[in-house]
Amino acid sequence: MVNENRKSVQFCRSNFGIIADIRDTGEVFAVVLTVKEKYRHRTATQNWIFPGGSQNPGESDKQTLVRELKEEISCEQKDLGIHYEDIHIILNLKKPADSGGLMTQNFWYIPASKVTDLRGEEQPQLREPDGALLGCPEMQSVDVIFRRQNMKLAHLAAIFIFMGKLMNKELSKKYFNVSPEVSALIRERYYNIVAPYLRKTHFFLERVRQSRSKENYARVLYSYFKVLDGLRQSERRGAKTVCRKENVSSVQEEDTGK
Repeated sequence: MVNENRKSVQFCRSNFGIIADIRDTGEVFAVVLTVKEKYRHRTATQNWIFPGGSQNPGESDKQTLVRELKEEISCEQKDLGIHYEDIHIILNLKKPADSGGLMTQNFWYIPASKVTDLRGEEQPQLREPDGALLGCPEMQSVDVIFRRQNMKLAHLAAIFIFMGKLMNKELSKKYFNVSPEVSALIRERYYNIVAPYLRKTHFFLERVRQSRSKENYARVLYSYFKVLDGLRQSERRGAKTVCRKENVSSVQEEDTGK
């Protein structure tokens, strides 16, 4: 949820949870929310984000995340059962805040098995103080997340970093309790898709960390968007080509069978 006092402080922190289901087959799924935002002098835009929001005064990072998960996907704290060892920071990102100070974004990983009672369609949508309208959570394959142009860039960067760690046998075992065998399957399944993004994302993060003004941050963000957009368009074209080839092969097999 958006902290209404955000603009009155010189330093604030936001926490976003990447709730992921890492399967033994090497497939990875993550929970996303659809948020419809309306800014001044602009029409409403619909984006994908991870559950989370800004820290309230006196809250710890963990308390913020648990509260936001409860508010945004209607999880009761007793049902979450999350301990500090269950939560791992994937990405820590500092950027210029609206107030002129710095804003820190923490992206956490939480196993999907630790989060129960995802908010259903029958529950009313939540409206943020700034007018944003939250949709119901969806469990989406990272293949789909990569290709969605309306995934918020900072969240997209976090999922790339997350996947990069998952594909590393040592890091996946240390932070995510994923066996080397499953990590190898994840690497085999996603490497060709994720590797180009990882290189561009690390470069983007270095430039963002050096940004001291909103103008410079906006320029870095725009250049990153253009690079990612080009990569994703290329990836979508490749996926369509593979799909067409598979369709042609299946038709040929049917003809051969006849």
